[in-house]
Amino acid sequence: MSSPAVGQLTRRAGMLAFGVAAALASSKFAVAWWTGSISVLASGLDSLLDMASSGINLFAIITASKPADQDHRFGHGKAEALAAFLQSIVISASGGFILYQSVKGFWAPPSKMIQDGPALVVMIASLLMTIVLVRYQARVIAQTDSVAVSADKLHYLSDIFGNALVIISLGLTRFTGIGLFDSIGGLFIAAWIIKSSFEILQQSLGVLMDRDISDRYRDVLKSVLDDHRPDVIGYHDLRTRTSGYTDHLEFHLEMPADLSLAESHEIVERIMHVIRERSSTDLDIVIHSDPASINRSGQVILEDKAEPRFY
Repeated sequence: MSSPAVGQLTRRAGMLAFGVAAALASSKFAVAWWTGSISVLASGLDSLLDMASSGINLFAIITASKPADQDHRFGHGKAEALAAFLQSIVISASGGFILYQSVKGFWAPPSKMIQDGPALVVMIASLLMTIVLVRYQARVIAQTDSVAVSADKLHYLSDIFGNALVIISLGLTRFTGIGLFDSIGGLFIAAWIIKSSFEILQQSLGVLMDRDISDRYRDVLKSVLDDHRPDVIGYHDLRTRTSGYTDHLEFHLEMPADLSLAESHEIVERIMHVIRERSSTDLDIVIHSDPASINRSGQVILEDKAEPRFY
């Protein structure tokens, strides 16, 4: 899929997430004030932070879709990972606040009786809206591999779990008349939110620190190079990373030393074309040709002796 099409899909997902979070936050806060429910208040705060995170996300998605320029030769793709990193901090903070409110609820009962009817209505509506949003985000991720939309989806998945817990706790409160279930529900929500924040942090740091993604390409690379023997002897120094909508792939191609510059150039161009055809993502490929020969025992002899060698 082309970068413009990917950018359009991710922007649409970002705008939808922001709109849903804004609607949910306002309705939950209104109902929490009306009913006195800690778990609904916690869920409302989570939705407010979702709105802030999705706003940051949307800005990052728009920035990441910009083409490379004079100051950013590799493009702006890491803006998505940076947004996901910031989201992890915000989500962790929201989990800490919910944890505090829930623990406090064990010793300080609510100032008024929880009116669970309106709370249940808004939480069920919230659950259904979030499920629809997550299903849409999953389709966008399948087509774009966007780390920012993935981070958004992860914390909205946590919202589905959280909303379900709030509904259960409110149902138990209604059935038993024991308000303690409201605080217990808040504790579970806090634990799930904090867990989700660490998953987002790990994913975003992997992109920001250029974690290697060679496993995605080794099979494709081997197949393409096998198709081009004997003009290709092998490869080494495979290095990969991802940034926004583009994966960067670099390696040294071992080619017969007696090939002319024009011949080796033509082969390299053909190999890059085939690799791009067999990949589902945008690829930036850099290939360095190394002259090589094979001795009588079948051992590959490279004129370039530099280390290390990655495969």
